[in-house]
Amino acid sequence: MRRREFLGGLGSVTLRRPFAAAAQAGKVYRLATVTPNAPATETSPAGQILIKVLGQRGFVLGQNLTFEPRGAMSDVAKLPGLVAELKTHHADTIVIIG
Repeated sequence: MRRREFLGGLGSVTLRRPFAAAAQAGKVYRLATVTPNAPATETSPAGQILIKVLGQRGFVLGQNLTFEPRGAMSDVAKLPGLVAELKTHHADTIVIIG
C-alpha cells in the first residue's frame, strides 16, 4: 500500500509543477488521454475529473486547454500506436487510464 501512496504522490508532484507555471503562460496546452477501451472524453467520468482538477489549477477547456481522447477499443495492441500518434501531434501531457 505504501508503494501506491508513494507513486500517487510522485505523480501529483510531477504534474503540479509544470501545470502551475504553464497556466499563466498564455499558451494552449494539449491534454491527451489513452485508454484500453472507449476513449475517456471530457464528458466521461475520468475526463470530468481531469477537467475539474485542471480547472482548479487555472486551465479552462477551450481557452488554454484542449482535450484529445484516444481509446484502443479493447485491442491493447493499438496502445503503442495511439501514444505514438499523440507524440507526433505534440500532446503536452498524455494521461494513461487503465
